Amino acid sequence: MELIQQLGDPPAMANENSERTDEQLKVVRIDVTDEDVPGAAAQAWAALRAANGQRQPEQFVRIGNIACLRTASGLEAFTPATLTYWLARTAIFFKSLKSGERIVKPPRWLVNDMLAERIPQLPEESGL
Repeated sequence: MELIQQLGDPPAMANENSERTDEQLKVVRIDVTDEDVPGAAAQAWAALRAANGQRQPEQFVRIGNIACLRTASGLEAFTPATLTYWLARTAIFFKSLKSGERIVKPPRWLVNDMLAERIPQLPEESGL
């Protein structure tokens, strides 16, 4: 089974009113049923990169080996909580069950793996 499937609308990058924006083109779906850590992590990084879209400056970047989020205050290193928050808004995570698919939150094992990645799969911040 493929880990990712492209569907109709893009990642749920909600605005202040929790509404989807017009720029959304597809939703990334990541199957975490088999706990394929490398595969799921690659798809999750791809979802974050896709959420950057044509946005300049990019919202999700890395400084050396640290994955960061651009905020009004500058760049902040991802924490487990902030990475979970943004993964939940850039992709739909699901498990395949006998009764069908069940949507789940981004798994802790995935978040931990992504935070431990030696060189995060995000564009490098060049403005520093």
